[in-house]
Amino acid sequence: MNAFAARNAEQVCDRVYSSAFDAAIGGIKADYPRGFDVISFADVLEHMYNPWEAMVLAKELLSERGKCVFQIPNMGHRSIIGGLLSNQSIMS
Repeated sequence: MNAFAARNAEQVCDRVYSSAFDAAIGGIKADYPRGFDVISFADVLEHMYNPWEAMVLAKELLSERGKCVFQIPNMGHRSIIGGLLSNQSIMS
């Protein structure tokens, strides 16, 4: 969805899908018919329009014994709360 980032990723990745996850599913299934042993969602679900749908779609991409790994920020962590209270970005 970011053409500049996609071009950079193409330099180091086998395949790059530059669209929303739900729009890319068909291409991913076609390119990887045996599925994946692991799909990692590292700090990404909270940015998706419909994270529940993404998890259901990801399940369709797993191999028979595949697993999904999710990493979601702990919004209760003091560093995040402190940044929110002081109106500072947690990314800076």
